[in-house]
Amino acid sequence: MKPPRSPSPLSKGYPGENKKPTDRTRHDNILNHLLNRAKKDPKRTALLRSRTGPNASIAYGEILDRIERMASGLAKLGITKGDSVALLSENRPEWTMADFSIMAAGGVTVPIYTSLSLQQLGFQLKHSRARLIFLSDGPHLQNVQAIRDKLPLLKGLVFLDEDLPEGYGAPDLSLRDLEDLGEKDRRPIEILASKIAPRDPATIVYTSGTTRQRPKGVVLTHRNFLAEKEAVGGVLQVQTDDVLVSFLPLSHILQRVVDLVTLLEGATLAYCADMDRVPEKLREFRPHLLVGVPRTYEKIRNLIMENLLYSTPPLKEVYQRIFRWLEGEYLRREQGTSRPRGMSMPVRWMKKRAAQKIRDRMGGRLRCCFSAGAPLARDLEAFFEVIQMPLFNVYGMTELTGAVTANCPAHHKAGTVGVPLSGCELRFAEDGEILVRGNMVAGGYYRPGRPLERAADPEGWFATGDIGHLDADGFLVITGRKKELLITAAGKNIPPQPIEGKLRRNPYVKQVMVVGDGRRYLTALIVPAFSKLEALASRKRILFMHRSELLEHPKVRSLYHDIVEDINKDLSRFETLKRFALLPETFTQEAGELTPTNRLRRQIIERHYRREISEMYWGQE
Repeated sequence: MKPPRSPSPLSKGYPGENKKPTDRTRHDNILNHLLNRAKKDPKRTALLRSRTGPNASIAYGEILDRIERMASGLAKLGITKGDSVALLSENRPEWTMADFSIMAAGGVTVPIYTSLSLQQLGFQLKHSRARLIFLSDGPHLQNVQAIRDKLPLLKGLVFLDEDLPEGYGAPDLSLRDLEDLGEKDRRPIEILASKIAPRDPATIVYTSGTTRQRPKGVVLTHRNFLAEKEAVGGVLQVQTDDVLVSFLPLSHILQRVVDLVTLLEGATLAYCADMDRVPEKLREFRPHLLVGVPRTYEKIRNLIMENLLYSTPPLKEVYQRIFRWLEGEYLRREQGTSRPRGMSMPVRWMKKRAAQKIRDRMGGRLRCCFSAGAPLARDLEAFFEVIQMPLFNVYGMTELTGAVTANCPAHHKAGTVGVPLSGCELRFAEDGEILVRGNMVAGGYYRPGRPLERAADPEGWFATGDIGHLDADGFLVITGRKKELLITAAGKNIPPQPIEGKLRRNPYVKQVMVVGDGRRYLTALIVPAFSKLEALASRKRILFMHRSELLEHPKVRSLYHDIVEDINKDLSRFETLKRFALLPETFTQEAGELTPTNRLRRQIIERHYRREISEMYWGQE
């Protein structure tokens, strides 16, 4: 039985929105768009679990049938308009169908990263007032069980499998149980869709948060998603015969939007549950488009260069040298310092042969790739350009329902994050902060039992917190993060990201964080790319027992000293790095040093490496 309670504040929509939509727009929602698409070709494959095996594919018509039963089952469990339902699982077809079914029942999906700590998980489930949790049987199940007694509003768990795990029973259900429950009191999906208005919330997506501020729950409506679908769809140019692979966590807003665009355009969505298996899944599913984060493409490049292309060591070394030379030549051309074209003639045929092998290893059908979530290193962009598979940079954030600017085949400029997308307005505050307005801007942040906290100002402008400008050709250039500006003791405001980006372009640098807030000069914490550094040490006959010993070797210190000095040549005097520290361990999410989207948590990193930072300033201040 459903306990009596007051209506969810989310059932009332956003304050200030039009409460009387016209007949034309009254039912303009995600579910109706999916319904219209599925009716055109119900037998077309929508979701792919694998290329072969039982239950490998799911057609559009079957999706509608299962959503209808699942949504009816949720209604039987007491889920009504505005109720929050959490989704905690790796990427799989059931994730997508559960998301649509929650919307169809009038609920609000709360996607949660499977990598969250116990404390973070507990906060998001409690803050969102989740009444049910859809989840898979994985390691995160133990965390849910550990905090279950502290979630008084939670009715039960719904496992995204046909059967319950051993030891579970009522009130918990399997997906089959939920669908059987819905079958007994089935409600037509057309009727369910007709009750959803554009202003109704579709999801609460939590930001990463900081050490000083808890994550915020960004509330996104059906109108937000449909505006973003139009904007991103114009860039991706998805065709009905296309296949896209869903591998970024579906808690990541961009992957969720890309998946939505794929289905609403009638294409096929394939799933990869483990990001380490992306290269394997590219060969299996042979996608036409790929959307990821820079780290994804770094892994693909490294795997290609080190393992995939070559059969014998001599040929391997030749190919690696050629590609390094071609990447360098690409970057030199951009800087206007290209060498004579004749120098590339002897290697053209090998470049063509190698590039084709690489494309075959990635499925052979990729038209282009898109990268978002973090700055894109120029050497990475150069590598994909060399193999004739353009990698386009995209910019956006959760509060903007994903992307608001993008490079694409029609509009591309290296070193930028592209041009504003359809329906998106940009302007800049006096300090250079990027402001965005459009229907993709979220109306507010969720506050339990209270009206939403506004995300935009009264005129609809959302302050991104990023600093940037439009160049002469209308492309957006990001120069830093407003909250992450380092203000030196001399009062200089310095964005650290451009300096960090320059360092990361070097193949011997994996991660870096610039330090200097409130200090006389800048320094850097550098995490080496140990695979390349250790290979170099082997060639130089540098003997070491452990990484710390390797990092202390004079030849290694000299190598990184030259790397830093090379960067300093292009920096203003007050931006130059005076000292650096080499770290033996990478920054990780598990240590709290990275957000789920792999952004640096600067305060935590500074706290973890207080000794190394103090040594870089000892006796100088």
